[in-house]
Amino acid sequence: MIYMLDTNIIIYLMKNRPKIVAERVSQLLPNDRLVMSFITYAELIKVAFGSQNYEQSIRAIELLTERVNVLYPNEQICLHYGKWANTFKKQGQPIGNNDLWIACHALSLNAVLITHNVKEFQCITDLQWQDWTK
Repeated sequence: MIYMLDTNIIIYLMKNRPKIVAERVSQLLPNDRLVMSFITYAELIKVAFGSQNYEQSIRAIELLTERVNVLYPNEQICLHYGKWANTFKKQGQPIGNNDLWIACHALSLNAVLITHNVKEFQCITDLQWQDWTK
């Protein structure tokens, strides 16, 4: 199984709280993969640039990417994005642009999106998601 970690889950892992998130990671099977979207990676770098200790933040991100692979765009992401962006536009239902890209990245891989931001993602009916904070 491929598990795509949303930005909030990665931050929880980096801070080791809530501890249940790290516990869930430790329960994964050997063939399970932890990944993050390039969008999540960019959001983490943005946070690092805004932090008081840039070098320490960047080093923590580098260490994390040794375990959680960063995945980059493919054509399928764009197809999912086109579909869902227009669906939400027609419905007048806003969703954060980065969140939509992350969801479409997960859809393109048939991955389970791991997030605590359930409200933002539950409207994407094709998306598999889980909240590992519960």
